[in-house]
Amino acid sequence: MATIHAWNINGTYIGANHGCSDARELTCPNHGRTVADLGTVWQDEAGAKFVILKIADANHLWVMSTNSSRGSIWQFNTKVTGASLKPSGAT
Repeated sequence: MATIHAWNINGTYIGANHGCSDARELTCPNHGRTVADLGTVWQDEAGAKFVILKIADANHLWVMSTNSSRGSIWQFNTKVTGASLKPSGAT
């Protein structure tokens, strides 16, 4: 059987059952989000933008920031600032 290795691309491992480790699970009691909200962009209180990746359950969301790099190496914000996220108006 072949050994499967993950690739280190732009500082994060992708493949071989690995995904980018910069996503975060947020506890958001009774968030009310549905699959229609997947991919929508939200903004924290510091202005950082986050995309909803997964709706784990009625109280938990997985989000990942938009790429803030100005070069070819990805750069993600791993900290959500403040107590709420608001729709950013971006798609």
